Amino acid sequence: MTTVAVLPGDGIGPAVIAETVKVLEVAAPCIEFVTIPVGLASLHTYGEALTSEHLELCASCDAILFGAVGDNGDRCRPSDSLGKLRHVLDLYANLRPITFYSQPLCRVKDISSFDILMVRELSSGIYFGEQEKTRESASDVMKYTRAEIERVARVAFSHAECRRKRVTSVDKANVLTCSQLWRETVSTLASRYSIDLSHELVDAFSMRALLFPQEFDVVLTANLFGDILSDTLSVLSGSIGLLPSASYNVEKGYALFEPVHGSAPELESHLPNPLGAILSGAMMLEYLGMNNENIAIKQAVHRVIEKGFHTFDMYGEPEKEVTTQKMGDLMVAELNLAE
Repeated sequence: MTTVAVLPGDGIGPAVIAETVKVLEVAAPCIEFVTIPVGLASLHTYGEALTSEHLELCASCDAILFGAVGDNGDRCRPSDSLGKLRHVLDLYANLRPITFYSQPLCRVKDISSFDILMVRELSSGIYFGEQEKTRESASDVMKYTRAEIERVARVAFSHAECRRKRVTSVDKANVLTCSQLWRETVSTLASRYSIDLSHELVDAFSMRALLFPQEFDVVLTANLFGDILSDTLSVLSGSIGLLPSASYNVEKGYALFEPVHGSAPELESHLPNPLGAILSGAMMLEYLGMNNENIAIKQAVHRVIEKGFHTFDMYGEPEKEVTTQKMGDLMVAELNLAE
């Protein structure tokens, strides 16, 4: 039996994860789900956002399905739970596909079909560097070792070899010494792979990717830049609510799957878009060796969108706007029809 740790979390996390589990139970009934409290639910019961015992339980499962955490305050910060998971399990490679669904859904005019895979370094960089704050100043240290850059670059290059064999490495090498080491290390390693490597400065890339996304295949970048760029490029898909992600420690066999959006605690539970979480579940199935089931879910998402159904965050006709729970029902119906 394949075991998946399910951590619904805060805000809209429980709502989108409930629909994801509903879809996965139809697509892959062989999976056993183990629900683990995280965020405020864990803080209220156990005094911390993620206990060491629950973290160990996550590590023992075949995969982790995560919702979202955070309450827009200091009671429950994402770094206390999600950040802890990423750091302790050393989930250094974050994959974020940016998918084209339709021109009407895309927020940028006259964009043709594209397929971008963002590979973001996730466990180092400025988010995990030394911090200092006084009354009059503050600092955050961005630091990378050559080994940290090499291991995430290997993930990007390996994926590119199975795609269109093109990697764009994004940095700020004209200003940052950290980016200079990044560019040097990535360039040296690329010669071992059957890929074409190019480099872009982060500001230039952000403009080109929005205008000409079809020019890019695999995009490799550091933690901070990947966070900002992947959220920015969500306008190409149509909504940040459509973006899934997967985070891996390839060597140790740890994998976490989560939608890119945050907890958005201001949203009512019937409003959020569950498709990003559902597509994260599809990525999880591929990782678990259930690629037919992964493809079935992705195809069902395309069919639902082609029929005009959408949640509040997506463009569409008002009469085709549906709730979170209805979107999950539509996905289940599409999967059942395809059988």
